[in-house]
Amino acid sequence: MENFEEALRPFHFELEPKLIASYPAPNRDESRLMILNRRKEQISIKPHFRDISSFLHAGDLIVFNDSRVSKRRLYLQSEKGREHECLFLEKQDQANIWKCMLRKPGKLKKGDILKVGGTSFHFLYNEGKESFIDSVQELDESFFETYGAMPIPPYLKRKAESLDETR
Repeated sequence: MENFEEALRPFHFELEPKLIASYPAPNRDESRLMILNRRKEQISIKPHFRDISSFLHAGDLIVFNDSRVSKRRLYLQSEKGREHECLFLEKQDQANIWKCMLRKPGKLKKGDILKVGGTSFHFLYNEGKESFIDSVQELDESFFETYGAMPIPPYLKRKAESLDETR
C-alpha cells in the first residue's frame, strides 16, 4: 500500500500567492471559487463562491466541511526561558501524552519541562515532524480556550487575530 504522502500527491498544486486570501471575505458567498477541470487539468479562479451552482451537474456530489478549528497552538516556556510554539494534534491512548508539532524542538531533551498557565509538560521525544509531550494534568477544551491561540496556516504570514476564531 502506498504511503500517505504518495496518496496525496494528485492533490498537490502550486498557486500564485496573490490567489491565496490572507483574510476571509466579509460574507462567505463573496469568497473566490477555485474550479478544477480534471479532464483538461486546468485550475481557474472565479469571482464568487455564490456562482458554484453554474458549475454543478446532475449527479455531482457536494461534501460540506462543517468542522471547526480549536485553539490548539500554545506557546510553552522552557525552564531556560525559551518560548516553544506547540501545536497540539491529538491525545494518545496512554495517560496524558499528546502528539504535537513543536517549532524548533531540536534543543529539547527527554525530560525537559515546558510550562504554560501553571501547567507543566515533560518533553518525551521527536518522531519525524511530530513530537510527544506528557502533561502533568488532564487537558480539556477549556484549557485550550484559555491558553491556546487559533492555528492559522504559515503561508498566510500573519499572526492569528480575533476574527479567525469566528470564521
